[in-house]
Amino acid sequence: MRLFKSRSFTLSERISFYIDGYNLYNGIRDAFGKKWLWLDLGGLCADIAKPGQVIEKIHYCTAQMKSNPGSRSRQDAYLGALQSVPNYRRHLGRFQDNPRFCRCGHLVGRYSEKQTDTRVASLMVADAMANRTDVLALIGGDEDFVPPIQTIRQECPDKVVVVCLPPNRKCGKLTKINRKPSVDISEQMLRSNQLPKTVRVKGKDFSRPTEWA
Repeated sequence: MRLFKSRSFTLSERISFYIDGYNLYNGIRDAFGKKWLWLDLGGLCADIAKPGQVIEKIHYCTAQMKSNPGSRSRQDAYLGALQSVPNYRRHLGRFQDNPRFCRCGHLVGRYSEKQTDTRVASLMVADAMANRTDVLALIGGDEDFVPPIQTIRQECPDKVVVVCLPPNRKCGKLTKINRKPSVDISEQMLRSNQLPKTVRVKGKDFSRPTEWA
């Protein structure tokens, strides 16, 4: 009988990212203006992941702009360029028209983002429950994410949640409930992870908006 020597295998730890697109976008704009908005999410997530971790999915949740054609055009360019990122998945919510009266008495149109937070939360809980990942990295600084983190900690205690805070988006409640140190996304991390000026995806070019240069 032929004998085989036993071999030891080291299984890589799976990590998935769940990004609140507008929380990240607004955090960058508030802290640094428009210069780091052409962000390579794949590079950023690779910087956050620890050695030995393998990125399963990068879930990017956002809503398409409606109020400003220029903003919509810039967003479309960025969403197109992000298709070049490995393991990237886009999830679109919507903007809802919520008109309000200003002090002068005129009705002013105002749009509010809908479904992004809930989509992030549902993806995190679903992936944890289905054992699709080992580590869940949340990029967002909103206390609305406290409930899904609580659910994952209670129902899937073997899963690890990492809170990654965008610039100017501190949230003590997230760090407290997660009971682990958060990752602060620094300007250096943003600067070193910018997409090429022009990105070609499926034969189509997507260029960085001049306003983001």
